[in-house]
Amino acid sequence: MKETLKKAYSFLPRTVARRIAKRAGDHLRIVDFSVLDVLRQAPREQLLDRAAFEAMLPRLGLCGGTMLFPAALQEYRDRGLEHMQMPNQFAPYAVALARLNVRRYCEIGVKYGGTFVITCEYLQRTGALEFACALDINHCPSLVKYARMNSRTRFCQMDSHAPEAVALLREQRFDAVFVDGDHEENACYEDIVNAVRHARHVVVHDIANDFTPGPGNAWRRMKQAYANDFVFHEFTEQYPEALSEWKHRLLGIGLAERK
Repeated sequence: MKETLKKAYSFLPRTVARRIAKRAGDHLRIVDFSVLDVLRQAPREQLLDRAAFEAMLPRLGLCGGTMLFPAALQEYRDRGLEHMQMPNQFAPYAVALARLNVRRYCEIGVKYGGTFVITCEYLQRTGALEFACALDINHCPSLVKYARMNSRTRFCQMDSHAPEAVALLREQRFDAVFVDGDHEENACYEDIVNAVRHARHVVVHDIANDFTPGPGNAWRRMKQAYANDFVFHEFTEQYPEALSEWKHRLLGIGLAERK
């Protein structure tokens, strides 16, 4: 898709974009930003309260597809920002991230962009976010649209292993990099190493996901290789259904806080 078409596509109505995405690629759907008022109008102390923010996250909209969510969260699927996070993991992670004074944030691998949008809005409300950049090998029209709504953000379509992506990390010196790109172990570890070299804190997604063991293995390699450089926090709480019905652990977030 040419650059002019990419920009034009982000102006399409959501319903039209969803029809196109069914044929041309799921990443081309455009999410519903109207739910952001839930986050933007919430008291700051509520955002910093783990339980209150956890209750808020489903209302921002969960993804559909094959992702497994407990019965109590089914009504929130396939709507809003369509984020791909378990609220009982993402809420405590976000509260921990808020205390790290993250002014410059980067996310590698964004799918529809829901996690990136929530993180940016959250860090603006709870801290002093100055700039955030999202990287993905696929085009993400939702984040092109969001960049028009939030001038502190930018979307870059590029391979996170490409020289220009590494140069971006080196030049921007992000306070935190969220790694959620290629889930093959060595590819994920390469993203982690690049983040370690050029960012203050490193976050790794899917560290406890039985369906995609690569990131978890890469996270454990990081813990061994950089044990003297970081304090490691893990947010891997599972809903009862994960083990009793699905027989698999899902997702999980690792936060490596630089000492």
